Amino acid sequence: MRRRGLPKHLRFETGDCDMVCSEDELGRLAKRRIEAGELPCYVVTHMWGSHGSGGCCALCHRPIGIEEIEYEVASDPEADQAAVTLCFHLGCHAIWQAECARAGAGAAAD
Repeated sequence: MRRRGLPKHLRFETGDCDMVCSEDELGRLAKRRIEAGELPCYVVTHMWGSHGSGGCCALCHRPIGIEEIEYEVASDPEADQAAVTLCFHLGCHAIWQAECARAGAGAAAD
């Protein structure tokens, strides 16, 4: 399944976590994706929730089912790029934001 309107590197056809991923596995996945430029890294200031649409989570690439809550975040308002909406499972969103915070703390220490 492909999400329409997303840049090619943010479109996913299969899940990276075939089974339930642990928090540690998802954290490593988030770090790897951020470092590779596959996921943006910024602190989210606005988020919306709704029933899942069946689309893929931006972190784990697993579908967000209609029985789940889908968390949508708008792209970084500071970035010079077209607006992109990212969708996450709640846990995946929290892990992504934690990795962004770590990345920001590491950059500030340099």
